Amino acid sequence: MFLRIKGFMKTPAYYITHRRSLPHLRVLEIAKCDFIKKLSWWLQAGNEPVDTLRLDIERRGDIPAYQALMCAVDWSLRELRIHFKNNVDLVDSAMAEIFGHDADTPRRQGTPHLPPIASPYLERISLDLGISSPEDLSGIDWHTIDQVFSRPNFSSLKLVMVKVRVEMSPMDWRERRERTQSWLAARLPCCRARGIFDSEAISA
Repeated sequence: MFLRIKGFMKTPAYYITHRRSLPHLRVLEIAKCDFIKKLSWWLQAGNEPVDTLRLDIERRGDIPAYQALMCAVDWSLRELRIHFKNNVDLVDSAMAEIFGHDADTPRRQGTPHLPPIASPYLERISLDLGISSPEDLSGIDWHTIDQVFSRPNFSSLKLVMVKVRVEMSPMDWRERRERTQSWLAARLPCCRARGIFDSEAISA
């Protein structure tokens, strides 16, 4: 079953308000949702398994709610896709809050210590980045991302996919695509050594 939830849809809110359960959710996609806290409570109370979770992160203020949602479904999660819409500045904050911090990883001031995702079934993680130029990628803390995915609770990972969508003409981008993909691979050496890293780069 596929359930797409957006702020203007009434059906999910109806299910939550009336505490009705849904069957096994194959894919849960969250875009703009004003009732994520209620949704998280509903999923946690009903123990509905979710195979694939897709998140669209546009604002920093949405990240804590998404982290709470992750805690509600991570026990059954097999695939996680996170889309950052033209705002790579949110990547480090989202990684810190959704995936938690290692004890030896410095945290930004004001960022709470959160438990990491603990799904024993998580096999695929996809980071979808919208950027205006390849240089935007250098502002992301790739070392910490690589270390996070090397934790024991991610031992079942089979794929870490980084998708890059660049606002460039196809002709200009063709010359830089391979260099960008090689640059990304060099930033995630642990994932690459495990044979789980892959990337895709396209002009948007």
